[in-house]
Amino acid sequence: MIKIALSYKDNYIDRVKKIMDDFPNCVDYFYVEDYINNAKSFLFTSNDIIYILNNSSYNLLLIKKMKNKVHNIINEKFYSHKYNKLDMQERIKKNNILVPNILKYNNLTKYNFPLFFKSVNHADIVLKVYNRNSLDILLTKFKNNFYLEESLENYSKEYKVYFIKNAIYFDDNYKKFMDEKIKQICLKISEVLQLELFSVDIIMQDGYYYVIDINPSAGLYKSSKSRKKLVEEFKI
Repeated sequence: MIKIALSYKDNYIDRVKKIMDDFPNCVDYFYVEDYINNAKSFLFTSNDIIYILNNSSYNLLLIKKMKNKVHNIINEKFYSHKYNKLDMQERIKKNNILVPNILKYNNLTKYNFPLFFKSVNHADIVLKVYNRNSLDILLTKFKNNFYLEESLENYSKEYKVYFIKNAIYFDDNYKKFMDEKIKQICLKISEVLQLELFSVDIIMQDGYYYVIDINPSAGLYKSSKSRKKLVEEFKI
């Protein structure tokens, strides 16, 4: 059975229930905090697959405690690297995937605005900032663990893409749409970051694809085909 690890910090139970509605006998869930606090009250077997659908700081401890009790932990290799969002963007950039430029405060001019003020932590603050005064207020308030990213304006298309084991899926509204270039980008991301399952936001600007955000804890909320693939690919 696939058992999804949630967190009370960022409760994605709506995502899980959508998967369970589609496959009620194949998927269950638990909360990582409950397991860490009282592991003996949980029963996991060598037939279980764990999917981490949260951004808790407990996840590495969860993996350590569970890795010899279950069949597989999806994205385990990725988590071992302890990448934050900035690490991920820099790593894929070094592997020739286009991403927005990371900006240095001391080099900013008025032409760099608007820009994005982003937390290095997954699923945390992302704010669009339109002038230096607003940016200075944010920097005074938050100080650490943030970075500045170029805002790509006037892009022509935006895609939410779900990747599971070498296959990509788009929002259900796209129906039979497929893009081979996007697939190759996702395959490269998977290889570089050692991700088996993720979602990614991609925009097209002037004919080029840019990766805006990668989520290793994708809820698969808008793609019924990706939810089906999750169950078919990982269940025992």
